[in-house]
This record gives sequence, structure tokens and C-alpha cells, in this order.
Amino acid sequence: MKGVDTLLRSIKLLKDNGTSVGLTVVGAGSKRNDLMDLAEVLGIAPMITWRDQMFGELVGKEMNRHRLLVVPSRWKEPFSIVALEGLACGCQVVVSRHGGLMEAAGRWGYRSKSATLCR
Repeated sequence: MKGVDTLLRSIKLLKDNGTSVGLTVVGAGSKRNDLMDLAEVLGIAPMITWRDQMFGELVGKEMNRHRLLVVPSRWKEPFSIVALEGLACGCQVVVSRHGGLMEAAGRWGYRSKSATLCR
């Protein structure tokens, strides 16, 4: 599980505390419609842009439009190329503490109890 539902709930908390941010979710997995419904229920749907899965140059172009990349995986990913792609594109990267995500984030990581923030 990628944990996008947790990320959506975090966006809701930010909104409730007066911080309005935009979020782009990339991917078209089987849970996408459920996540879109959750964004509606949370009242954050206008803040979310949904993009289909991307490959190659399109990934870099999309990441270059952003300052922050969040990889909220709940499962122990053995490694995360997306974290490396985010770093290469100049994004600050926030990853969960599961599997190889922290390894992929490398020495740029700020570690907290729930996430790693890469500078």
C-alpha cells in the first residue's frame, strides 16, 4: 500500500490549520477512485491534481514542477527509485521509514519518528 490516504488526511490537517497546499498524485492504481472519493469527503478535492503513471522524461518534467516529493509507503519497499528521481530533480523528499526508502534517501535525510525528510 502506498499510503496516499494518509497523505490526503495530512493535507486536510494542513488545510484545517490554515495552510493551503497543492498536491499532485501520480499513478493510476486500483485504489485511485477510492482516493478521489476520500479527497471529496475530506473537502480537499480542489487541492489535488491526479496524473496517470509516468515514465522516462515525463517523470523528470513533472518532478521539476514541484519542490517536495512525498513517498508515504506502508509496505517495506526494497528500494525506491522515485526517491532518487526526486532528489535528482531538486525536490525535498519525505519518505516513510519502511524498507529501503531511508536507504534511497541517503545521507540527506532528517529522521523523525514517522518520516525522513531529505534536504
